This record gives sequence, C-alpha cells and structure tokens, in this order.
Amino acid sequence: MENKSNKIVVGDVELWTAPFGEDKATITAREEGTKIWLYSMHQKMPELFEIFQDDEDFCKEDLEDTFTVIVNPEKVEILITPGDIRIGFRCVVPDEEKDQEEKADE
Repeated sequence: MENKSNKIVVGDVELWTAPFGEDKATITAREEGTKIWLYSMHQKMPELFEIFQDDEDFCKEDLEDTFTVIVNPEKVEILITPGDIRIGFRCVVPDEEKDQEEKADE
C-alpha cells in the first residue's frame, strides 16, 4: 500500500499530509511559524497532536527543517478560509467529545 502525501498551499504556508497507519495521519510543515504553532498544539493537547520524539528528548533543533505531528483525522481537521488566505485547525477535544456523548444519551 502506497503512503502518498498531499501538499496544501495557502499563501506562504505549505503543509503536507499523509495517511499514517490505520486511523492516523501526519501533518508536516516547513515554515517556522507553523512548526512552532504545531508544537505548541502538541504541548496543549498531546492526545491530539502526537510527535515522534519523547518530550524529554525534544530540543530546539527538532524544529529545524521540517516538523511533523501525528493526528487522528476524525478529531483534527485542517480548515481553509476562502478569500482570506488563512489556514486553521478544528479539534475535537476529548472532554467536549465526552460531553457530546452524554448529551446524546439524554
């Protein structure tokens, strides 16, 4: 099975995304601000934005060249705002997911 990546270009931001295993995908960036943002999302929500390195072993050099996060595409979506040249992400936060399940049960 081929793991083909897809390139997304929005303004100056270039992202690559590809399947990763059965139910995951990778998001890779080269632009410095995007890499820092992806890493900050990992720090805030490590259950949604996984990285290949252990947090204890992570250093500034890991943000050089490209930086990749692993996500569940059912919980993290890439959003592009038409006409505004902006890119963003929609995340299903585990606590919100649990709240939604509880409301569905009522």
